[in-house]
Amino acid sequence: MELLTLPLLLLLLALTYTASTNDECPLTRPHLSPAPLTPTWQASFPGSGSRMTWSLIQALSGLQTGDDFNTHNFGFANVVTVKTHYPVKTARNTFDDIDINFHKAIVLLRNPIHAIPSYFNLLYERKYHLPNHSTRGSNEEWIQYRDHRGHGLMYQMDMFEKFVVYWMERFKVSRNDLLLVSYEDLVDVNGADVTMRIVDFLMRDNGRDVLDIDLDKVECVWRKVVKFKAVQTQTQQQEMRDVEEVVRNTKANPHSLREGPRDRPYEQHQLEGMLAVLQRLMEVFSYDDEFVRIVRGYIHVVSNTAPIN
Repeated sequence: MELLTLPLLLLLLALTYTASTNDECPLTRPHLSPAPLTPTWQASFPGSGSRMTWSLIQALSGLQTGDDFNTHNFGFANVVTVKTHYPVKTARNTFDDIDINFHKAIVLLRNPIHAIPSYFNLLYERKYHLPNHSTRGSNEEWIQYRDHRGHGLMYQMDMFEKFVVYWMERFKVSRNDLLLVSYEDLVDVNGADVTMRIVDFLMRDNGRDVLDIDLDKVECVWRKVVKFKAVQTQTQQQEMRDVEEVVRNTKANPHSLREGPRDRPYEQHQLEGMLAVLQRLMEVFSYDDEFVRIVRGYIHVVSNTAPIN
């Protein structure tokens, strides 16, 4: 079977759901915009839900998204957003050469106590040539990864801090050109409100002749893309399982259908290290109420996590 991009596979799931339920927001395959759009970064630390957000934006807009590697040769002018993990990962071309054309960004944050294990799972799948989003690595291998001095937990926390500092400083003067989105908020019951903020941010600098999103269908699209597992009837549940199996066979499943341990063990000093980074970031950017709100929630979760030695 031909390999498809993850966002297109997500639309395959949503389109099948639409066909079986007479839904009010049918989705179409995304295309390149016929006119240039305002270049917008979609930045995230690895393991923070960038694929899901990428797919959500495609479903809302009907337009292709890109990435800083220009993986599909879409370029950067006719895609609705461009995914990046900079400065954690660098683009094929030098980031500065690309960034000069970008003046706004959606920055997706996720609590590192969950983002780092999610990234570990991706690396585990690659190591064992497993389908994406199919398997969580064993806790034995997680502990080896977590404790590795070269690329383990505390190295990843250093990179998380570097990521946050870069993007917060990048838009310190032009804060209105930065939209902070927390993964936790996006997947929560009020995630449709967060999605509306994303839509407003994207449409602010693009006329309706270029980017025409039906505001009345935002919540429907959010439920379909982000919460599609909340299918009500047994028939619909079976249909979605059938489609999930098809997607698994493409070896590029966009959803977290992973099997394996969900909770990862941390030692006391590691939890303290995470707290130190989060508290330092909250102090540095204490002037930003939205950032403080998000990080305060992360601190609460880490503070209430019991260490396992």
